[in-house]
Amino acid sequence: MPSIFGEIAALARQGDVESRQDTGQSPFLLSTRNYTAIPMAWVQAEQRWLGLCAITMPDLCGNLEFHDALKARMPGIAQANRVAKCEDFVTNRCPQVFGERFKLYSTRAGDICQEPRY
Repeated sequence: MPSIFGEIAALARQGDVESRQDTGQSPFLLSTRNYTAIPMAWVQAEQRWLGLCAITMPDLCGNLEFHDALKARMPGIAQANRVAKCEDFVTNRCPQVFGERFKLYSTRAGDICQEPRY
């Protein structure tokens, strides 16, 4: 868990978290206790994105779009861009935030599911 905290805190410092979009520097530093805590409101705001990490394989983003699951997670993103955004997030951000644990789960899921058939 400390690694996940560290990654989310690093993203927050870069301004790359949903909940930071409308805040200024001073309230931000105050709410994070100078980057030593993550407010629960942030975790809830990030949940719609971080929840994508549960699929572990970017190839499944198309399935989520087909079943309208991406629409709810990405309300401001055009339909044509949602699958690519999901694939990019699962490929790049999930390993960044969840580290080796995510990579392990992805490998195991790949072993169980085998190669996708189209």
